[in-house]
Amino acid sequence: MKYVVIYHSESGNTKKTAEVIYENIQSDQKVLIDISTVPEIPDADLYFIGFGIHNGNCPIDMVEYLDDIQNVRYALFMTCGFIPSEKYR
Repeated sequence: MKYVVIYHSESGNTKKTAEVIYENIQSDQKVLIDISTVPEIPDADLYFIGFGIHNGNCPIDMVEYLDDIQNVRYALFMTCGFIPSEKYR
């Protein structure tokens, strides 16, 4: 099976989670993708898709990727980080 772990991370929490998922996939056919640096998503049998929740929403660039991924198997994972600022108080 081919696996792709796709993530969007602003605080680093989602990146860390994506890396743990990637490391635990028992296959040589796996790819780890930060969507801010890779423009195209390779074909896979299973996608792990992660993003941080910001102001209760999925980041818009991840929404665009999700629109492109249809009729495939995928698992979503989300994180919620805390950035110490007035915005989050």
